[in-house]
Amino acid sequence: MTEDQTPMPENTIKSNTAIKWALKNKLFITAVTMFLSIAGYFLAPYFNASMEECIKEHPNNGYLNCVWMKTDQLIQNTALDHIESPPGIAVFLPNPQLEGAFYRDGQIQKSGFIKGRDTYLSTHTRKVNLEFEYYVLDKDRKDGEPLLKNRLLQKMKHLYKENGIRIFILTMSSTASEIRSVFAEWRHTLNQEKPVLIFTVASAPGLVSRKDGIYRSYIRSREETEALASHAVNAGLHHVGIFFITRTLGANDEFYGEKTRELFAKLFLLEAGETSDWDVIQSGNNASAQVKKFLKKHNHKKSGAFVVGYGKMFQRTLQALIDEKFQGNILTVSTYSESSWRPKTSQDTHSDIHFTYPYLRTTDHSTNHRGVVQLFSQNTLLKALNFAAESNSIEEFETSWYNKQCYILNNGPEEDCLINGDSLVHIKVRRAEQDSQ
Repeated sequence: MTEDQTPMPENTIKSNTAIKWALKNKLFITAVTMFLSIAGYFLAPYFNASMEECIKEHPNNGYLNCVWMKTDQLIQNTALDHIESPPGIAVFLPNPQLEGAFYRDGQIQKSGFIKGRDTYLSTHTRKVNLEFEYYVLDKDRKDGEPLLKNRLLQKMKHLYKENGIRIFILTMSSTASEIRSVFAEWRHTLNQEKPVLIFTVASAPGLVSRKDGIYRSYIRSREETEALASHAVNAGLHHVGIFFITRTLGANDEFYGEKTRELFAKLFLLEAGETSDWDVIQSGNNASAQVKKFLKKHNHKKSGAFVVGYGKMFQRTLQALIDEKFQGNILTVSTYSESSWRPKTSQDTHSDIHFTYPYLRTTDHSTNHRGVVQLFSQNTLLKALNFAAESNSIEEFETSWYNKQCYILNNGPEEDCLINGDSLVHIKVRRAEQDSQ
């Protein structure tokens, strides 16, 4: 047998075979090497930060076993985040980039939502998909666009299907009243992964329905109106003029303003005297004229003025009452807590201004000056993010929201959960000059 016919040793054969395989698969090996290098670069901080702790906790396992344990833990956590992602959230609010009182309120809401988002990100590591959607009223929509409720529903369906959004947060009573029925109809067509709709900065009655997955976290107009009507009775007022927001004079077509006017008149008439109605359009352009008409008959200490609305209507009506030196009590809603909506006052103001405000669980009295629009926007989104991060399905989220959404956040308002999915915010009537109580 010649030299070139001598069988090679077995280990040499294996070695040469491995070399030939490696030469044929250089690209694969290079890719694996690069992957391990990159993975090592990113995983190093994770392992270095916790390896010493692992070895101390398991001294008999050794370094390699700790590496294995940490790798397994990392894979499990990563799998949880990707395979069972928490339900996504979309926030719908008035377009803050547009002019007008309605959209100016959207600016305040956005600042609160951003604070809620930032608070969550500073304390949590689990990512929750969060999107912001801006809407416009029908009167401001482009030619040919669908009505607001249809535009909103189309967008919700798209976000549900394409982006995994299951939780929708929406603001403003008028918008909430339009979307609630079509949302409920859509939800009932789904057999599973049924979406949830949460209202905030929406205080009108008749908005929520637990069976339809519709909830709320905000001061309800019922509690505000009852508190202010009771205050008017206790103050001995004989007559109260109700200045309420409307879109069209004589039409009573603003849902929040009309429902609140109706309830206050009913409550006050039962307990004390009489009321008169004074509708003020959203721009507030007729506020001064309406106030002057009212004062011709009722400018005395036993008269009151109840102002319910928002934006320029709210600000200009209050300003007109002050400028015309109204002698009686001015009663108004928690909107007054927003500094941008307050009128200018002076030392010679003849009337007392009283407004509603939630009880806060806090020892920091400076927080009593926060506006309720920003406060509830922040807290509602923060609670939704917290519950979403703890959930792997929309069913888990809805159970948590229904059972625990009224828990007290730091410096948050005190709320009670109601069986129908609503929340009852504890409120008080404050005099405008009070600093904090």
